[in-house]
Amino acid sequence: MTPQVLSAFQNYSNCDAVRYVDYWDKLTARTPAQLFRKFLFAYCSVHTTWEGNVRGYQAIKDYHVWLESHNGLRTKLITSGVGLHNNRAKWINAFARDFWTDPTWWLRQTREPWFAYRDRLESRIIGLGHAKTSFALELAFPLEAQVLCLDVHMLRLYGVTQQNKVTPREYARLEADWVGRSYAAGLPPYIIKQILWDKLQGKPNSRYWSYVLEG
Repeated sequence: MTPQVLSAFQNYSNCDAVRYVDYWDKLTARTPAQLFRKFLFAYCSVHTTWEGNVRGYQAIKDYHVWLESHNGLRTKLITSGVGLHNNRAKWINAFARDFWTDPTWWLRQTREPWFAYRDRLESRIIGLGHAKTSFALELAFPLEAQVLCLDVHMLRLYGVTQQNKVTPREYARLEADWVGRSYAAGLPPYIIKQILWDKLQGKPNSRYWSYVLEG
């Protein structure tokens, strides 16, 4: 295992852990609307900076305004400057129609393994791959999710420099490694990941971006 991965599980304090668990518990999705918004945030994270991600989400989080209007959604995305406005509008519109047709389908079923839940949702989603579907579930269930968004930054942590070269088998192996190490440490996988990245950004917590998920 790389020194960077090992360091992630050594360089945090118990105080950090308690703070992060308490904060992210408050952002857990407990209603279909909250789950839906976490997916909106994930859609806005595709091929953009975290600043663009925040701007895009802020523009569309009040989804009742554009839910029946493709052009209304597209206009909001253009104004936000998040980029990819044509594809993003198409993807989000398709997802919104599908989600609100039967919101209960998008919930995790009793005893459904987390990887199976993620894969089931991914099979219906346009525009989000394995990593970004995992990201939506991390945001929605930060203390429970046993899936991992292996984006380019996380892959580099594992010494992988070409994201498009990662096979499904290798993705599953790296995901299982992080999840296993996290539970051995007694913390949710997402929490350790977020503590690490906030430290790398020089931030004391996640609120420089996650404030838009509050309330």
